[in-house]
Amino acid sequence: MKKFTSFLLFFAAVMIVTVSCKSKSDTTVIRKDTKERVNASYGGTVVTRQMLEQTGETNLLRAIAMKVAGVEYRNGNLVIRGVGTISLSTDPLYVINGVQTNDAAHFTVLEVQSVEVIKGANASMFGVKGANGVVIINLR
Repeated sequence: MKKFTSFLLFFAAVMIVTVSCKSKSDTTVIRKDTKERVNASYGGTVVTRQMLEQTGETNLLRAIAMKVAGVEYRNGNLVIRGVGTISLSTDPLYVINGVQTNDAAHFTVLEVQSVEVIKGANASMFGVKGANGVVIINLR
């Protein structure tokens, strides 16, 4: 009877902690230089349209590479983590307005509201497709 009671107390404590946690969609990042609020839902680097426009580039992928540390622009595509898959591909996963795709080269900086680049362990929530990093693009 004592083991069963301690298990119930442990289970109740875990449930209380779970209920009190905030969801990821409640997270807000406030940049000091622009005072703009951007929802950061996956823990990556968030870049706004105004920041991309400051680069002077019209090519979206080049502008992202200029603003995010550790991201390179090579052969018309972004390289976030180097070779990270068994097929020796370096292409990241692009999520454009919630739809997964393998290409985002046809978008310009003016069409974008914000971009979030996720690399490392945070990209693992996208499974094998996120092995080379994830670029989340929110269009206007």
